[in-house]
Amino acid sequence: MNDVTELRAFFGTAYELKLLGLSVLLGAVLGSAFDLFRAARLAIKHSDIAVFFEDAVFFFVFGMSFYGFCVSLCGGALRAFVLVGMIIGFTAYILLPGKLISRILAVALKTLVKILKKIMSVLCGLLFFGKRKNFE
Repeated sequence: MNDVTELRAFFGTAYELKLLGLSVLLGAVLGSAFDLFRAARLAIKHSDIAVFFEDAVFFFVFGMSFYGFCVSLCGGALRAFVLVGMIIGFTAYILLPGKLISRILAVALKTLVKILKKIMSVLCGLLFFGKRKNFE
């Protein structure tokens, strides 16, 4: 390899620290997205297969986010410190505000589901009785 290629492989400490900070932030954002899945699991019963597919979708999104981050900001090179930063940000979000936020979201989602069930039962009852009147 020539010297130019070696210089391109090294970004510099300041830029790498900036990338690490951005990757931690991206991990926290992905943690908040995972919170939506957790809140849905707390609010609505999920089968094991549904949980598996939700986790698979999230894992795919996490991987694509890592890949997109590396392609756009790291010149296409996959960097381990970016992955570590994303994991740190994700874990920090889940452990610190994530527990409280997912419980709040779960209560809000349960309330929303109850309201929608009530509306659907009223609407279905009206439709059922409306059809019944036509048969008389």
